[in-house]
Amino acid sequence: MGKPINGNALRRLVGSGRPSSLMSVYKALAECGKVQLPTAQQRETQIIESHDLPIEIKDELDAGLLAITSMITRCNDIAHHVVEQRLNKATQEAKDARIAAETAIADAEENESKAWDEVYTVQLKFDEVQELSE
Repeated sequence: MGKPINGNALRRLVGSGRPSSLMSVYKALAECGKVQLPTAQQRETQIIESHDLPIEIKDELDAGLLAITSMITRCNDIAHHVVEQRLNKATQEAKDARIAAETAIADAEENESKAWDEVYTVQLKFDEVQELSE
């Protein structure tokens, strides 16, 4: 087939996603020769030899890594500072809004109390007027 074997490719052939079905189809295709199995040479990993860098290059690399690390640290510190400022501002705005709402509620309750007092006073006067008119 010349295509990589993966779960989706097998599901298209099998029409199912169960692991047992996938494995049985894979084995059947491998036996028929429709699946190209990797050879022993392909399975071996190539060993890469490690070489030390020249001192001049290593020093420049270390200096570059140090500079990048310090820039990343500085950016992180700035980001944390900005987030902290925004959080403090939002918290303060929420506190101010809560205080304003509490003040508005207290004023409304006071006005309601005054209104009920006036209603009571008017009701008393109305009752007096009705008694006099009778």
